[in-house]
Amino acid sequence: YSYSSAVQPNSLALKKQITDLDSDYAFPPQVGVFLDWIYGRNTKSITQSAVYTDDGQVIYPAGAVCVKFSCNENNERSQDFFMEHKNYVSVLSTYQDEKLGSIIASGELGSQPIIHV
Repeated sequence: YSYSSAVQPNSLALKKQITDLDSDYAFPPQVGVFLDWIYGRNTKSITQSAVYTDDGQVIYPAGAVCVKFSCNENNERSQDFFMEHKNYVSVLSTYQDEKLGSIIASGELGSQPIIHV
């Protein structure tokens, strides 16, 4: 690729503009994607589609994510996410321990399924 003589960057002003432009893009913008809210849940191929903790929170699967839904006394709702599964969550269970509170176990589909506690 060759420049025509009219647009060759041989003047100092044009070289300064190019240098300034390069310095503006020396660091990429700090952007990212985060999970804010999940709508929906798994109901097929799962033995228990929701479990409840001893403090009234609801745990349910949504694809390969386990969602903890909470609602406080001011009716403010929030979700927390467990995203360590690699496949659809297919089983969810809870155990209430007097000392530890609610213990949640979740398992996934697949040829080598994983169980998380």
